[in-house]
Amino acid sequence: MSARRDKHDAGRKIRGAAPRRGRGSEAAPARIEGLVFAGHAGGLPKVESTRPRAPLRAGLEAVENWMQAVITNAGGLGDGERSADARRHIDRGAGTIEQVILPSRNQSSRERLQIYANAYFWRLIDILGEEYPTVRQTAGPRQFPRLAVEYLKAHPSRSYSLNFLSVKFPEFVRSGATRLPRREFLADIATVERSMEDVFDAPDVKPLTPKEWKRIPMSAWMSKRLRMTPAMRLLELRYPVNEYISDVREGRKVEFPRKAEQRLIIFRRNFSVWRAPLTPIRFKLLSALQSGATLPEAFAACAALKGFDAEKFTGALKEWFQGWASDGLFCGVE
Repeated sequence: MSARRDKHDAGRKIRGAAPRRGRGSEAAPARIEGLVFAGHAGGLPKVESTRPRAPLRAGLEAVENWMQAVITNAGGLGDGERSADARRHIDRGAGTIEQVILPSRNQSSRERLQIYANAYFWRLIDILGEEYPTVRQTAGPRQFPRLAVEYLKAHPSRSYSLNFLSVKFPEFVRSGATRLPRREFLADIATVERSMEDVFDAPDVKPLTPKEWKRIPMSAWMSKRLRMTPAMRLLELRYPVNEYISDVREGRKVEFPRKAEQRLIIFRRNFSVWRAPLTPIRFKLLSALQSGATLPEAFAACAALKGFDAEKFTGALKEWFQGWASDGLFCGVE
């Protein structure tokens, strides 16, 4: 099996609210041209004008919780101010923002708060672009921000960890996004890039050693099941995106491939994520083992494939299993 490691996936990643991979100091653009964001046309939300009232006295914790509820609302400041989440902490009706946030010499209360709201959503858009760089490159600088904002409105961040922000992104690309060219192609790319993230973050499990393999008697293989590493994904795709993803990430000139099925294995070895295409029969064998089949059951599933050649199959098994074992795909027998 010829596998490829993406250089961008080498090394341990630690994700959280803080800037990642040195990108936190980059200035975000002021607006997304032509984008309907947070329910307002023409870019970022419009500043609503309300008559200021006397400043509100509130505790620090209440102000912090209220501010978080307001600036993270995908509907914009107006919806955030009126949301039940914000009103649970501070509720003074229309004009609450003016009572909590003082204006500056050059900006109103809402304009000052809007800076934080814009920065919050631009950071999330930036994170989506980091986790799906090939989707971002393929969709382009106009389409990807639109797609990201549409996703964030449908699936706002609900966790303290950013690891879970984009879990539903591939399925959203496939069936939830509106007016999306090359939908199936982008969805396959997103599926691969999401799987690379999941494989990298999967639990560490010690693989079977050569000595442990030798201790398993031949008679046991008829009933035992191989336990596969959790740091592995098997994907059936509608487009051959594996080489395309490598070319985009490595800065080579690319052309959109024609639609054709592709089967991939994605796995982690030594803190690096590897991808490799699989033939239908190897994909079937690994899929059966991953689903809990015994070896005889997995072999029977392969034998049911069209064009199955028993002699070639049995002759290749030793090489396949040696390669998979060296890649750390098996972590136990049960």
